[in-house]
Parts: sequence; structure tokens; C-alpha cells
Amino acid sequence: MKKLLGMLVILCMFYFIIQVGFKYLGSGHTVNYEIKGNNYLVEVSEKATFKTKGEYDSYYFTFTVNNRVFPFLTYQTFSKNDRVVKNVEYFKNDNYECIYPVFKNEKQVSDILCYYGDILYNYHDLQNRSGELQKFAKDMKEYGYDFAHFVDDTGKEVADQNGQITIYPKNIASNHYIGIDNYAGIYLINNYLESKPLYDIKIFSDDTYEKIIEARGSRYYITADYNSTYDFNIFHVVDLVYNDQKTIKYHSSISFNSYIQGSVDGSIYLFDRNSKKQYKIDPKAETVVEIGNEQTGIKYYNLGKWENRKAVDAVNSTLYFNLYTIESDGYERVDKVGNDLSGYYYYYKKNGNEYQVYRSTIKDKDIKTYLFTTTNINEIKYLRDYIYYKDGNYLKYYQDMTGIRTIAYDKEFEFNNSLHYYVYYSTK
Repeated sequence: MKKLLGMLVILCMFYFIIQVGFKYLGSGHTVNYEIKGNNYLVEVSEKATFKTKGEYDSYYFTFTVNNRVFPFLTYQTFSKNDRVVKNVEYFKNDNYECIYPVFKNEKQVSDILCYYGDILYNYHDLQNRSGELQKFAKDMKEYGYDFAHFVDDTGKEVADQNGQITIYPKNIASNHYIGIDNYAGIYLINNYLESKPLYDIKIFSDDTYEKIIEARGSRYYITADYNSTYDFNIFHVVDLVYNDQKTIKYHSSISFNSYIQGSVDGSIYLFDRNSKKQYKIDPKAETVVEIGNEQTGIKYYNLGKWENRKAVDAVNSTLYFNLYTIESDGYERVDKVGNDLSGYYYYYKKNGNEYQVYRSTIKDKDIKTYLFTTTNINEIKYLRDYIYYKDGNYLKYYQDMTGIRTIAYDKEFEFNNSLHYYVYYSTK
């Protein structure tokens, strides 16, 4: 009897170890379950993705109620548990149909999600349109919903000495490192040190009002040596995370009639129109290598694949790499960011002098969510599930758990559209 009991204990231990292994070492799970509400039933499809090449760890949900499907993708990982939705509250009137998913950790992962017509909206974009909907939102406080969570907090300000830039430290996302051009160098912004969220890094002895040759490769910002006049052979490098500076020296001259084509896997690609040469700059390895010319052709990066092109193509037109943009399908622009399990499509619809920005998951392309409206889509940057953008003189971002946040006000944005910004994610 004791021997049998011992065997059962050992088997139970093995089972427990296997289950823990599947949970923490596996590639995810798919479960379907139902949640009963007051006179409604919600069908929940939950797909978790972990440790999958090309994908972020994520949870993808579809909530189906009264034949209406609400898709929701989040990069929250819920300790890799399954059946993580505790409850789904549901609202419907003549104009709006909404849900508020309540998760078992009671963390507010999203706003209230509402259909208005065929478009999904966050409640913070609809808050004053319906008294019934306002009441529903107030009732959600019982489940941890806090509307203030989505209010843009610009109460605390930090400005540089010259008054060019003002930043809002409370809105800086954790582990995000931001660089914004100025005429003598670059501002670095982060919340790693709460006492000093803004750094002014001087690079040049004189102001430079247009820096064509600059880019970010991984954690490094690089720019040509604008202390030179007609050509250069030095690149200045700034570490966005640690604020360190260094230079990379090339053995030959590169003309200022050059431009950055793009950045791929941490390396930056530059084309010199005068010499018809293409260079690969690796700021981490501190190397500059000629990789293309008029005789051999050059490399072109298009939606995840390398192509061969003639050097003259990059002379006659500005041949920027295409990292995201696909066929527009009636929109001003459509970008695909990420892959099938954890990626998004972003849609930019022109409306007068503004652009309305929508998003869908790659898995449910036909269901679009309105995100924000902006004046400028020339410098959109994607960082995980964040989207950064310029709006007038402001730098902002959108993310599901915060809504819109204002990072900085730069008065020079209005006068100089060659002032760029850069964002990087690092846990140090």
C-alpha cells in the first residue's frame, strides 16, 4: 500500500512538472469558453502566443455577443494563465453596442470598447455622446474601470534652457527612450532617472538647420559630421539609452549629396548620389562598409525581403526602404506592422487637412478601431503596441492601456519639418 501511494505521489509530481513546463516553456494555448451575463451570453475565444519567432508574446481575444464580434489583442501576458477573462459587461442601445472585459487580475487592460456603426471606438472618444452610455461607464467602476486612466496628464512640465522644447514626464512610457532633433545635436528623453528626464546632447559647434543624413540603428542615433562642409568621413553616434557619444571614422570621403535609405536589424543604409555607392553602417560594431555601387547594383529592403536594384534608381529618385506600407485599398496609406498572430494593420484616411487613424488586427482585418486624428503622418513610428506621431508642434503616442499621451511640445516643429524624432525600447 505504501509503495502504491509513493508511486501515485511520484506520478502526480511528474504531471505537475509537465503542466508547468507546458505553461512556461510552451508556445501558447487556445481555449474557448462562455461567460453568462444578465440576459446575454458571451463566447470567448482566447489564443495566447509565447516564444514564437517573429511574434510578440500576446493574448488575442474575440468576444462574441448577439452575433457581434469584438476582437482584442494585448501584449499583456497574464502570467501565461488560461481563461483569464473573469467577466464581460455588455451594453446596447439604438446607437452603441459595447463591452468591458474584466480580467482575473482586475488590471485595466483596455477601455470600454464600443461599436458605432461598423467601427469600434474607445469610450474616451464617445464619452459625451450618450447619457445611457455614460451611466454604463460609471457602473463599470465596480469592476475597476477608471476613466481618469485615459486622461492625458500634462500637468508637470520640464523645459530646456532655450525654451525650444517642453516635455511631460508623467507621460513617458517605461523603457521607452526618445530622441528629438535640435540644431546643435539631439534631446534625449526618458524616465529612467526621475530627477532628469531631459538631456541636451551637443554634437556640432554650429547650428545645423537641416540634417538629411541621420537615423537610428537599434539603440544608436547617428548623424553625419555637419562640422564639415562639402563631404565627410566621420559619423557621430549617440547611445539613446546611456547618453554616451562616440564617432565612427571611414577611410574615404562621402558626399553630403547622400541620404539614409533606412535601418534594418540595427544597421543603417546610406546612398551617395555623387559616387553612386551604397554603405552599410553598423553603429554597434562601429563599422562602415561599401556594399553596393554602379557596377554591382545596390540592395533594397521591401516589406521584409531584400531585392536587387540598379544604383541609378537611387540617383534618379529617393529610394527609401519600405518597412511597412502595403496597397492603400482606398486609404491614404495602409501599414502592416508585425506578423499574423500579434500584428496590426494601420489605416490612414485623409479628411480635409487631417488624417483619421484606424487599426485592425491582422487576424480580423475587416474590423477597424478608431485611434486618433492628427495633422501629420510623415513620421509615424511603431514601437511594440505603441504608435508615435507628430500632431502640430506636439509629439504624442497612442496605446490601448493609456489612450493618447503627449510627450513633448517643440516650437520648432512648426518652422522646420526636417526636425525628426526617434524611439527605442530597452529594459537596459
